[in-house]
Amino acid sequence: MVLLAAVCAFACGGGEEREGSPGGTGDSLKSAATPPPPVVTLVGFYIFAHETNTFRPCGSDTMYWVVGGRRTVERLKMKYSQMAIQPLEEVYCEFRGWLSPEPHVVEGTTIVYDGQAFVEELISMRKRTAEDCVAQKKK
Repeated sequence: MVLLAAVCAFACGGGEEREGSPGGTGDSLKSAATPPPPVVTLVGFYIFAHETNTFRPCGSDTMYWVVGGRRTVERLKMKYSQMAIQPLEEVYCEFRGWLSPEPHVVEGTTIVYDGQAFVEELISMRKRTAEDCVAQKKK
């Protein structure tokens, strides 16, 4: 009975959303039965375009679909649009969040991404340079 009440409270909109949670509004934090992995600083490359909203960590070929609160994702898209010149141009970014191996299928397509990158906070975004990811390679 208590479990049913808790499920109803969350499903009926009584739960608060964590900034980086899927569908999150970025207005508050979510208290969920299964907490997300610890938030860490992630660095790599971000791309935003039609049916593309991806993050590729330094030293990896894995592409993650970017998920986060509405305000955070809009900020990522806006900053990307201000600096990317070429279509699908990678920009270097650093953010606080976590990676999930859960695949993501882009709605209305057959495009499947390897996992999801949950973004809590954008730390920085800039044009890509030859020095990007060098510090991570030395670790």
